[in-house]
This record gives sequence, C-alpha cells and structure tokens, in this order.
Amino acid sequence: MKILLVGNSHSATLMRGFAHLAPHCPAVSLTAFAHYHRFFGFFAADEATGRIQMTHPAIRHRFIKTHGGDGSFRPLDYDVCIIIGGYWLWPGMVLGRHSRAFEAALVEEQVETMHPMVLLRKIRAVSDIPALIICNPFRASRGEMLPDAKAEPNNGAALINAVLTPRHDARLITQPPETLLHPRQTRLEYAVGEAMWGNWPNSGFEPYLYDDMLHMNTAYGVLLMRQILRDLGQEIGAVDIPPAEGHLPYAQKTRPGP
Repeated sequence: MKILLVGNSHSATLMRGFAHLAPHCPAVSLTAFAHYHRFFGFFAADEATGRIQMTHPAIRHRFIKTHGGDGSFRPLDYDVCIIIGGYWLWPGMVLGRHSRAFEAALVEEQVETMHPMVLLRKIRAVSDIPALIICNPFRASRGEMLPDAKAEPNNGAALINAVLTPRHDARLITQPPETLLHPRQTRLEYAVGEAMWGNWPNSGFEPYLYDDMLHMNTAYGVLLMRQILRDLGQEIGAVDIPPAEGHLPYAQKTRPGP
C-alpha cells in the first residue's frame, strides 16, 4: 500500500509515528509533501497530466529538493491520500440540543469549508483515490482547563462522514480518544512541550527553548498512525508506544526535541 501524505506542520508528528510503526507493516510506504500553515491554495490540478502542481516558487523548490522532478505529485500513483490541516469546527457540540436543521447546516458548512477541502477538490479533478482528512489536534495546556462538557470525543464526526463520504469519497479521522483530556483539549503529556527550536542546520537564527502546546509528540503520532493503519486494514499488533513526556521539562525528557 502506498500512502500519500499532504499536510501542514502537524504532518511531522504523523511521519514520526509511521517511522516507528514501519517495521510492523513492511508492505506500506508513505510519501509526504509537507509545509506549514494554510498552503493548499497554492496547489493546482493539471488535468492533462493528472498531476498536482505547486505554484508557490519557494514551496515548489522545497518539494523539488525533497522529491526531485518538478516537485509535483500524481495522486493515481498512490492507494490512499491523507490530508492534514485546518481546524475541527465542532467544539463542544452536544448532539440533540439543537434542531435537526441547525445540525444539518453546521455539517454542511464543516464539510464544504474546512481547509483540507481546498486540496481535495483539486485531487478529485484528477483522481478518485480514497482520502482521509485529519484536522489539527486540539491544543494542550499547562494550566487552563476547559470546563466539563458532554460532547462525544469524536465531536460529531459520524454526522460529518455521513455527508463527506458519499459526496467526496473521503472520511474525517478524529484524534485518538485516549489522547483527549476533554473533547476540546489534548492531554498535556502528548504535546511537544518544552523543546529546542532553531537548532537544525542553516536555521538562520539562534536556538531557543519553546513550550509548544500546539504540536504533538511521537507518542501521539504513533497512536494516530496506528489508528489510521488499522482503519486501512493493516494488522498492527502490540506496539511499544514511545514515552509521552510533554509534561516534563526539556532537560528531563528521554527524547529531547519535538
């Protein structure tokens, strides 16, 4: 199975998770076209060649350095596409509290306006490969705890998929429930937490210590990637999960860095 991954900075977590799980699924490969922020609008579908081109010069140059060629990709060369990005717009919704018409309108808005749809529509112009959509994880926090809520951990994903799947042949995958402290907050231990940033070659600035509550660590990536691979029919048995140490200071972590 060949997996195409296109996404923002949260792709790194999933890539690390796949690297940890790769020995358990040797027949699966993953190719990633990753950048940061909301960059899907810079993609363009070339219906003549069936390829997705990157029109932004700097991002295209990055993809060329990583993958060679002209930095484009052909979705039909893969079995499934994972798109990562955007925000899950169903925070705190308690199903049944509002009218069915209101819930239907909210589902419609979510399906058609979430950022991954910008890319999915272009992929659909050149291919019909199945797609999985993963929104950004919920933030973690060291102090601010959200009030109790009765929303389900998947926050209405079943309603979204009832529209998304038949209309676009795609499914929304929500974050693993064991990583959630609250339906809108990730457990602190799964965040990157304190990490050194800017310590990679040619970063252009002095390294600094940053407490990252937005991005998730390798433990989170393994749990999410395992969920995805099992969803795709891969047999993933018992796996050692890396330490989830987002709550620890940088100096105490067994795996420094994000």
